[in-house]
Amino acid sequence: MKNPQRSLYILFVFVITICIFFGGCGAEGDNAYSGEQTELAVERIFDKIQKAYGGDYLPDTDMDTQALQEEFALNFAQIDKYKAQISGASTHPDCLLVIKAKQGCGQEVEAQLNKAQQKQIEDAIVYPANSAKIRASRVVRRGDYLAFILLGAINNNTDMTEQQAAEFAAAQTQRGVDAFEDMFR
Repeated sequence: MKNPQRSLYILFVFVITICIFFGGCGAEGDNAYSGEQTELAVERIFDKIQKAYGGDYLPDTDMDTQALQEEFALNFAQIDKYKAQISGASTHPDCLLVIKAKQGCGQEVEAQLNKAQQKQIEDAIVYPANSAKIRASRVVRRGDYLAFILLGAINNNTDMTEQQAAEFAAAQTQRGVDAFEDMFR
């Protein structure tokens, strides 16, 4: 004769095992990419943001480690992988930087990017035509993936008020922010 308690126990263990198995499958939250996929993930995020701008994407020059160090004062011991481009035209401040920070270092890298962004905003008085665009730049983070977005169409409307220019620049930056966020949905 079967023991009903034993059958119930076996069923319980089976259900728990199935839950653990299926719960462990797939990507986990904000750090869905790991190992060899890190380089691919950085490329995919970068490309998605770049495509969001189409012909309005102005950066055309890759940034090397030295240029990034000078511009952002990053601690490369906290970075797994990055891709960055700036505009070769000195009159355009456009820049896109995508970073995969080492595990658990996302917050520290974000602080470094925010500090660099603040310095750029303070320095914007040198070339006031780009002031609205620089002020609209954004640092976004999902786990250990980050992006510095200073992108957007050129605003040729010289009759805009300062407020209208700020709104235009913010809308342009939002295109990149949305593309970044889409990679984690």
